[in-house]
Amino acid sequence: MGDMIKVLRCPLCKSKLNSGQGEENEALVCSNKKCSSIYPVISDIPVLLASSKDDSYLSQQKKQKDEELRGAFTNLLDEDRKNQKNYKILERLSAFDQPNEFTVLDLGSGLGHTVKHLSKHFHESYGIELDFDRILSGHATGQIVCADMTQIPFANDYFDIVCCIGVVHHLADIEQYLLLINEIKRVLKNNGLLMLWEPKPAFYRGIAERFVFSPLGSFFRYTRCVKTILIKEADEYKYWLAHYDQFFALLDDNGFELNKKKWGLFKDYRVFNFHRLAV
Repeated sequence: MGDMIKVLRCPLCKSKLNSGQGEENEALVCSNKKCSSIYPVISDIPVLLASSKDDSYLSQQKKQKDEELRGAFTNLLDEDRKNQKNYKILERLSAFDQPNEFTVLDLGSGLGHTVKHLSKHFHESYGIELDFDRILSGHATGQIVCADMTQIPFANDYFDIVCCIGVVHHLADIEQYLLLINEIKRVLKNNGLLMLWEPKPAFYRGIAERFVFSPLGSFFRYTRCVKTILIKEADEYKYWLAHYDQFFALLDDNGFELNKKKWGLFKDYRVFNFHRLAV
């Protein structure tokens, strides 16, 4: 956990966390006496989950543990190739032209490849991932916390860059999008950067999906895996594509100004400057 504890905060009340002892493990204890929440630290990974009874959180947890879905992702994505591609995209977006002393947060870190890449360039790089098992089996266990990205457990105005790579479309609805945007606003410094890419509605996407669900698509492992993922995540995926423009309108309304955009066939890659709005 190292120096990360200095900037961790209670996901509920955003107060400082102190080292303590839980019933079975080392723990982090909220310093706010009115809150006094206790969060376990397991295998040096802070588990800062505050929404254990929330329906959307439980739904995401269920999907994280779905063996068929997990298997489809594992077979579909070569993590090394995927993250080499992400690294190249970050280069194209001029991420590594930023000063080395910048602090960076990666949302939805998975196995931690992106955090590991970022750590080679930036002074401090941390990540958030909901799936504890992926953090445990990953490459940056000392830098990633198990948490919900709509309740970011880091200090206010701390990060110069927030990376949000292919994770927003997993959220359930527009209310969740707004929670995420508000949390990014809270932890991002004024004039900080948000780097984001997600699936986009496109004519070619419809053609590709028709092939995935066609009899011919069943002959290929890749398309079988894509089909499983599309079925299992259909609600969030369709909701995202239907509310794509609304999400970016919310960013605009909350002080995020488009700085750079790279066009892709199925995704657009965007960088936003954040300007804190006067109250």
